[in-house]
Amino acid sequence: MKKILFYALLLISSSVFGYNSLRIGDPRNSWTTNQGSIDEAILSVSPKGLFMEYGLFLTFSAKGTNYNQNDTLEVNLNFDLPKNSIVTDSWLWIGKDISKAIILDKWSASLIYESIVNRRKDPSILTKLSETSYQLKIFPMVGNSTRKVKITYLVPVEIDNYKLNSTLPTNILLTSKMPVNGLYLLLKENVNGINPTIINYSTAIIEHKTNEELGTYKQVKIPYSLYNSNLKLAYTSNQPKGLLFTKTNKGSEGTYQLAFSPSNFLEK
Repeated sequence: MKKILFYALLLISSSVFGYNSLRIGDPRNSWTTNQGSIDEAILSVSPKGLFMEYGLFLTFSAKGTNYNQNDTLEVNLNFDLPKNSIVTDSWLWIGKDISKAIILDKWSASLIYESIVNRRKDPSILTKLSETSYQLKIFPMVGNSTRKVKITYLVPVEIDNYKLNSTLPTNILLTSKMPVNGLYLLLKENVNGINPTIINYSTAIIEHKTNEELGTYKQVKIPYSLYNSNLKLAYTSNQPKGLLFTKTNKGSEGTYQLAFSPSNFLEK
């Protein structure tokens, strides 16, 4: 597996304001860029104690622009994640190969990325800009082709009575010039006795799927028309109201997590 991705996690300034945008252009003419498109979006979800683990797969293209096979482009995605989210890895597809990022300080990662771009090779860099803001750069993308990435991150859950909620990242999909034809959610089934629902999407059709890589899971398609609907993923717990207790085993050791909502345990 080729390790030519570079992943920077240095917080450079708390004064950087977050925003979401997707721009593409020739890095040799960085003053001229166009809005890029997301051809496909898939989100795998698995509860991890007090967090949801999201695996966001995105396929980028230059659809809707005048770029062609003679153009060598850079993808630049700026996006926000909820406060206290933790990015754990990043992957880039290079032909049939998949490369995993290495974690470096921002200065070292930026120097390596820029040197590779100058040599017209295949790097990607994911940088944390502030507490909630991130930037992903990918190079190169031919004007009539696509580039695919995966970003894995943990989102803290909200405990609401018997539900564990987390926000879906539809804000990222709204950066696309061409409408993204549905966000496909791949939801793990029956994890610690809890099952998924979509808040603000009561008519969601949940399909049961099975494959060798993911095992048994549920699939839900979120339509483009709901990307601005503040959608949240909710798992209903079989534990007491307002309480979450989990254990994660690693070899002979275990990690325990306990969270509760005090209002559910105090007398009114």
